[in-house]
Amino acid sequence: MVKHAGLAPRENLSGAFKGRTKLTGQGRPGLRLAAWRAVWGAQRANPVYAARSTHLTTREQNKLTVTQAQAVIAAAILRQLHAVITTGRAWDPPSPPTAPDAAW
Repeated sequence: MVKHAGLAPRENLSGAFKGRTKLTGQGRPGLRLAAWRAVWGAQRANPVYAARSTHLTTREQNKLTVTQAQAVIAAAILRQLHAVITTGRAWDPPSPPTAPDAAW
């Protein structure tokens, strides 16, 4: 589902050359737009996604930009939506870690 929306990362490698990893951008733009819009609301209204975004943008190693963190959350929303639809089970969100240094 993430790849179908164009939110999957694509590496730029050739021999010894290693470029930046970017989102593919291929796939259905409407699905990608819906996922981005869901992220904006989810970061404000859902404490699990808000904590995840804060963790991704403030961790010491491999700190992500706000846009990169939003892409991670958009992909997570799509994966979780797919799981809810295919299994028929209600979404059971994980509890965010309470310690500031706890990893997801």
